[in-house]
Amino acid sequence: MRDIKEIYRGCITAIREADIVIIEDTVSNFSTGHQITVALQLRKPTLVLWKGKKYRQFKQMFIHGIESDILEVSEYDNGNIVKIIRAFINKYTNANEKNRFHLVLNNTERMYIDWAQFQYGKSRTQIIRKGLRNSIESDVEYKRYLEQK
Repeated sequence: MRDIKEIYRGCITAIREADIVIIEDTVSNFSTGHQITVALQLRKPTLVLWKGKKYRQFKQMFIHGIESDILEVSEYDNGNIVKIIRAFINKYTNANEKNRFHLVLNNTERMYIDWAQFQYGKSRTQIIRKGLRNSIESDVEYKRYLEQK
């Protein structure tokens, strides 16, 4: 007989000790949803995988409402699963390392960041990071680089 409490503790311990989390969620259930939530709460980069065009009654699922810079949802097939996982691992290798970067802005750029800080209630760093992350997510060449790395 399975000890479900021991299985749960083992799963949570594994998430705590992991650098990244990859969850296959083609057949969504409470367990995988909980694991995704725990991983994100622990600030673990999390990849959620759905095989093929996951059947959906709605155009967006609950997971699409999560605002997180470390959550990725990908639909895969047997031909691209390795590339998706490789790119995710490469993207988040040493992700916890922090680097200081000196940025020089012209007056127009500085004025925008100052305005956006007050307009959106976010720090200058958050605004710059959001712009950079948007570039990372939309850069097809960078994605290819991560898949090959």
